[in-house]
Amino acid sequence: MPHTRLVFVVLDTTTLCLILLLILFGFLCLLYVIYFHSKTLSEGYIQLRSFNAHWVIRVILILFAIFWGLFETSRISLLKTTGWVLPFLSLRWQEKLCELYIVGNLGLTEPILLLILAGLVQGSLWQSRPHRRNRRLIGHTLLFCFPVLILQLYCVIIFPSLCKNLGDDSGNIGAKACKYFTKPYLKEGNIVSCIYPLSATVVLGVFDFLFICYFVHIGVRVISLAINKGLQKRVRFLVFSVVGLLPLRVALLVLSGYSLLGLGLFEVLVMFAFIAMLFLLVAGICVLVYLPVSDSLAVRGLCTVSSIWYLERIMAPMDSLNRNLSSIGSADDSFIVGQQSLLDATESGTSERKAADFHKANLLVPIQNDHTS
Repeated sequence: MPHTRLVFVVLDTTTLCLILLLILFGFLCLLYVIYFHSKTLSEGYIQLRSFNAHWVIRVILILFAIFWGLFETSRISLLKTTGWVLPFLSLRWQEKLCELYIVGNLGLTEPILLLILAGLVQGSLWQSRPHRRNRRLIGHTLLFCFPVLILQLYCVIIFPSLCKNLGDDSGNIGAKACKYFTKPYLKEGNIVSCIYPLSATVVLGVFDFLFICYFVHIGVRVISLAINKGLQKRVRFLVFSVVGLLPLRVALLVLSGYSLLGLGLFEVLVMFAFIAMLFLLVAGICVLVYLPVSDSLAVRGLCTVSSIWYLERIMAPMDSLNRNLSSIGSADDSFIVGQQSLLDATESGTSERKAADFHKANLLVPIQNDHTS
């Protein structure tokens, strides 16, 4: 028993530390996005505004990643023991907290996070204005997330009440199966442990399967339209992460229901399922938030106040191209802004040597923008 207790403490402590790191990483990325947005409002960064078209969506992605981490803390049994944060909760409130965790994470935050990831990738294929794209992405996310939320509410709130009609007879196979399919918690003394009912996991699995098919479709389209190898590697990495980690997470959650609840095997399976989703979120934020902003800021030296006149001259012809690069553009894509500005300057004969030197130093290939969705 002491050995099992030690396993619980180690796993819960590790989970809590990873959640804190995720929250810290999210806040740093949030500040980074806001900093870049403030820079694009200044004249010296006027041409980078097209690369900042999805800054609101990126902020929403980071905030929901933080919310997902906070929801995960509600299942940590260590926080419910004496001397920690949540020991004052009664058994009834702990049960409600587990129900909120299943509905909130599996029915709300996870679907929203995945749909936003897909929307940011697909945004590079849309040709509409940034504000319209953002509204379209938010509308589609809420539309496709709503059925999942309703199904999870039914599985966790309504379905268990229907199972009460079968009674609590231990010999009743129907009652046992119903609890296994619907019960989101398990009482162990004065602590209620959150578990994953099979019905909620099945709903999540169906959603993940449909999402994987859709994400692979748009990922292949972006890769086929992008001749920039750096961009192709990023999208390919994200596609492989989605295809590999989401089925692994669902499989681990299903196996956790078959394991002996209260023992170390259940905690280990849930821990690895948590790590799979955590890695996917970090990969998505890095590819779709941090790297595009970092690449855009890398050309800040080329977009100075002295070049505003040239930037304004090329703003119209470059706008369509930049809209396609704003979501997941790589460093090569970002330098197109500076290169085009300098090449345009050579027409007036003022920066011919500077443009030639820049062209030699940077062999840039943009995304093709002649294919639209």
